[in-house]
Amino acid sequence: MNLHILTKQDVPKIVLNSSSTDSIILMNEAIYIVLQPLPTTIAKHTIYVLNKDLLARGGTEWQLPDNVQTIDYSGLVDLCAQHKTTITW
Repeated sequence: MNLHILTKQDVPKIVLNSSSTDSIILMNEAIYIVLQPLPTTIAKHTIYVLNKDLLARGGTEWQLPDNVQTIDYSGLVDLCAQHKTTITW
């Protein structure tokens, strides 16, 4: 069970092909990924977005797909602690 932290709009192929048990956090410019239709290969994951980054880029929670949850920095730390490996892209 890995945690992928994406900071850019480009989703690495390794993330697209990762296990559905992996989780993904979107922050910084990666927030734009969920403000458009999600690629089907990423939609199978549990996805989290950093709320402050979402708001800073003009997004709102109601725009998010059903499988996307907002988190704060405390939630980010909790998720890092819960996963075996954390990878930042």
